[in-house]
Amino acid sequence: MSLTQDHMIKDFQLLAGTLSPAEALVELVTEYGVVLDEHSKPVALVTADDLEQAANQGISSLLDTKIGFPATIIVGCQVMQDLVKWEGFIDRYERIRGVIIIDDNGVFGILAITTVRNYLNTLKNRDYELRGDRSGAAGDSGLPGRHQSSKMVLKCGECGFVNELSYIDYKKLPNCKNPNKLHELKLT
Repeated sequence: MSLTQDHMIKDFQLLAGTLSPAEALVELVTEYGVVLDEHSKPVALVTADDLEQAANQGISSLLDTKIGFPATIIVGCQVMQDLVKWEGFIDRYERIRGVIIIDDNGVFGILAITTVRNYLNTLKNRDYELRGDRSGAAGDSGLPGRHQSSKMVLKCGECGFVNELSYIDYKKLPNCKNPNKLHELKLT
């Protein structure tokens, strides 16, 4: 079993982005809520605390760019395992609540950030020394299956446009793909 299969949370609530934070707070009966845009694509992973803070700001919609929800990572099922093994994952996203995992049918599940942190800590503490009874060389066997690239979805902090990217260099951010307003992508 993998981290994703063993620890994925299936008990979450889908929240329409048109709801106000106060309305969403009333509807949220699970620990996590996934905010959906007008195309039913996930844009944020929130908790009751996040919604309460937004309601106190007097914001009218969950899709308002001023809302300031924590950064959200949205990945396909195929890339989830590699993502959590990335060394800078936890350091880069201090306020993140978790990871939204999607498939062809929409939101597939959630992986809480505490689970990812615990998993990374156990990887660091494992002993990886090779035993003498093992033999072979790199490349002796191939990996089954074929490569499937997935795109990540990032919401621009400036205009709220949802960008689909294959790769992102955090030192040199690309332009936002909003056709109405050309500007550099801003992460929240």
